[in-house]
Amino acid sequence: MIAPPGILDDFDVCVSLRFLAGDTDNYFAGFDLRASDDGSYQVGIDSGGRFYVSWYDKRVWGGYLVKWGFQPALHKGFEARNTLRVLMHRPQMRVYLNGVFSVSLHDARFSVGQLHLLAGPYNQEMRLAVSNLQVREARAT
Repeated sequence: MIAPPGILDDFDVCVSLRFLAGDTDNYFAGFDLRASDDGSYQVGIDSGGRFYVSWYDKRVWGGYLVKWGFQPALHKGFEARNTLRVLMHRPQMRVYLNGVFSVSLHDARFSVGQLHLLAGPYNQEMRLAVSNLQVREARAT
């Protein structure tokens, strides 16, 4: 994981991801959001054109907020570049995939925490290109 220093509350984060090699069904990349000892949210994509939103209770998986599902805006396959953007503002989370608004959620479990870039699964080799990581202060929408 890559994590910027500090604790964040409301923010707008965006990254471009390219899967270069691995298993299309099991490899994913994305963000661990508002991560703390209490838990975190996760938003991820895979090379098969799917995305998910989930949460963790401390270090134990809590469940899906949005189950793995296909999103037509995502490009499929290795070498395909996809942009993942998440806007966190108070209890609202908005997810954009390649600039297309995909889902809006309201969940107040976690209000502050660290931001991590993640890729998994953690016990297998994969190749991933990461570019254009941007973190900005969130503006009310």
